[in-house]
Amino acid sequence: MANLRQAKTDDEIKKLTVNSVKSAYHELALDYNHLLNLDYVYCPHCGKWKTVKAFYSSTETASGIEHFACKECLIDMCTDKDKDGNRIDNKQKTINTFRRLDWVFIDSDYESQINTLAEGVGEKNRATAAQQYIVMVKSLPQYKNKHWCDSELSVEDDIENNSEDVKIVQKTLRAAKKRFGTDYNNEELMFLENEYQDWISRYDCSQKAQEETFQNLSILKLMKRNAIKKGASTKDLDYSYQQWLDTGNLKPKQNTLDTFSDAQTMGTLIQKYEETRPLPDIDPELADVDKIGTYIDAFYRGHASKMLGLKNRFSNIYERVMAKYTVNPPSYDEESDSEILFDKIFGSKDDE
Repeated sequence: MANLRQAKTDDEIKKLTVNSVKSAYHELALDYNHLLNLDYVYCPHCGKWKTVKAFYSSTETASGIEHFACKECLIDMCTDKDKDGNRIDNKQKTINTFRRLDWVFIDSDYESQINTLAEGVGEKNRATAAQQYIVMVKSLPQYKNKHWCDSELSVEDDIENNSEDVKIVQKTLRAAKKRFGTDYNNEELMFLENEYQDWISRYDCSQKAQEETFQNLSILKLMKRNAIKKGASTKDLDYSYQQWLDTGNLKPKQNTLDTFSDAQTMGTLIQKYEETRPLPDIDPELADVDKIGTYIDAFYRGHASKMLGLKNRFSNIYERVMAKYTVNPPSYDEESDSEILFDKIFGSKDDE
């Protein structure tokens, strides 16, 4: 542990000689340089400054150090302690800690460390399986560039850790292992399952023969990808791939428009038509020949607006259209027209 020197108080400085002040300044400067060089790193959990060796390495930080907590604090997060102060492994705590740190957790590898510790084998057994497993994750190449999303949890742990992303990945991996076996790593299984799902989303897959065709096409696609990465020839794989396309009647040259459409689902055809053959824009003179749009605006939207007492463009359209069909009674001037009309109907006093 690094013991950082504290700055002296004003009273302490007054008692120092010039040489003592220079010496104290030199000591503080050394500590300051150690901090700049990351020789001392602060642990936010235990609140102590420690040497860089007290922290795990990390490829995610510029300093190359896992600043979340020191090694001792991380082990405390992954374990419990008995009445004698000895650490005891706690799998759920370990999983929670790995998730917070975005580290990959492989259930079978962790359980293997538990068994190794129980059997007492190995030249350098550490106190807990969690510590052994952390060393593996931080040092072995198969864990490089792996994160929490690449984790493989047991069914019980998967239920208890309700991370939606993990559940999706685990569900996909379980389906892939059931469909393609366990001879592939997680990345390959994800590729195979995604490729298979892509096939069955584009073509009907209601028969077992069709399922096997799409499975073999997915496997051959993976083999071609791996061969290309290695710089190997894909001639035989290409031939096999074409043969399986021929078997499933999936080659473009084999499909006329009708047979090609029959092999696709209705949703796929609708998407295809919408993307490749959408309806053209209607000519302006044919846009609304029967004035259906005007009728809807006037007698549906406008009438509803009028009923609700709303003043908008639809109520104005309604009033304008209804004015054509409205009969207004004649109007009279009360001072002149009314008297003249009365005299014409009943006669006037002058006539008497």
